[in-house]
Amino acid sequence: MRIAALLSILLASCAPVAEDGPRAVSDSPADGALFVAGKFGNTLAKIDLASGTEVARVDSCANPHELATSPDGKYVALACYGGTSLDIFRTSDLGRLKSVELGENARPHGIVWHPNGDLYATAEGRQSVFWIRSPMGEHETFEYSTGKEGSHMVASRPMRVTPGRPISARKQSRWSI
Repeated sequence: MRIAALLSILLASCAPVAEDGPRAVSDSPADGALFVAGKFGNTLAKIDLASGTEVARVDSCANPHELATSPDGKYVALACYGGTSLDIFRTSDLGRLKSVELGENARPHGIVWHPNGDLYATAEGRQSVFWIRSPMGEHETFEYSTGKEGSHMVASRPMRVTPGRPISARKQSRWSI
């Protein structure tokens, strides 16, 4: 099946979200949508989980790698690894709303949309992690140096963000937020 092949190839760069907001773990896995960053086609796609049908596809930034959905399910942010920005789209129709510029040679990769509404993203080319406060409003951007090559992914847990190096390095940095 065409859709099965698409999902298996791009699953690593996907984020599911329900149309009307975050879902409990017990809700049906067929609810909502799956968002796919097409890094080789420079696209963002939306797949309806109930039908398995791609319902939208739009051009995105150069070499999008990772994405994250907002806590309310209304937005999806895309890390533009081939560039210097995080691009934010509406989940309803994939309309591009804004770009958050991270600076020269940023190459953003790992991205988390924290439950508090802020975005966190690694900038591999700058060896740093960015905190974007209030990304849908008059956002503020803060950069924190990791001082380490391969500042590639970021994960969060309540009150902490953990940016890390490649798994093979077996090292990580931690900050309290």
